Amino acid sequence: MIHAERVALQGVFELDCAEEVYLAVMDSKKPEAVAAGMRLLLTHMHSWSHQMLAAMAVDRMDAEAAVEVSSAYQ
Repeated sequence: MIHAERVALQGVFELDCAEEVYLAVMDSKKPEAVAAGMRLLLTHMHSWSHQMLAAMAVDRMDAEAAVEVSSAYQ
């Protein structure tokens, strides 16, 4: 599995695990709890986007290395 796929699946899994708790916090209608829940969600998405960028860079480097290796053997 390529790196970007692994990071994407991990992020979706983490969001899925947190969904029930997140919805309960949103239903509480407590402004402080809702704000904390939103901040946690946005922090997760920010972190996830950085991980995706890094994973895509690694995948690109792997693809370039594979091309160089295959062209060396021709």
